[in-house]
Amino acid sequence: DHVALLTILDVEEPRSIVTEATTNPGDAIAWALHALQKAPTRRRVIIFLTDGESNVPPPALKPRQAAQLAGNMQVPIYALDAAPADDTQGDAAKAKETLEEIAKLTEGRYLRATDGAALTQALQAIDRLERDAIRSFHYRRYDEGYPWFALAALACWLAIVGLEATWWRKVP
Repeated sequence: DHVALLTILDVEEPRSIVTEATTNPGDAIAWALHALQKAPTRRRVIIFLTDGESNVPPPALKPRQAAQLAGNMQVPIYALDAAPADDTQGDAAKAKETLEEIAKLTEGRYLRATDGAALTQALQAIDRLERDAIRSFHYRRYDEGYPWFALAALACWLAIVGLEATWWRKVP
């Protein structure tokens, strides 16, 4: 539901506390793997949209370690690199290398998505690669037929009562 999603996003505020304003792709992948354990589908994949930045101190789970977990669970990761197109410095190159390695370790793919059109193309490419039937509720509308049969039966009964009162009256 787009309206609900936009309402939720309007309420969200950026985290400005130093301890909360961190990015750890390794934890994100691990949380996604945990959530996928309950998924009812046969095929499980992770679409990992990120700018590749990781600013968490060393004791945290590294993206490569999380990718190895995903590879062991046979969950491919489609890494969508959303870093700006003009960002070609050392950190961006390192992030790109990390995302390519994550995709390679999990038998997924690395895709670049610098703007909305590129993101749409990347998601369409993933959609062509990953096809699985999704079970959902199917609602059917049934129309009851008994009122029509009851009305026909009433008409027949009234006809019989009327005819018995006139021409087809029983002779005593």
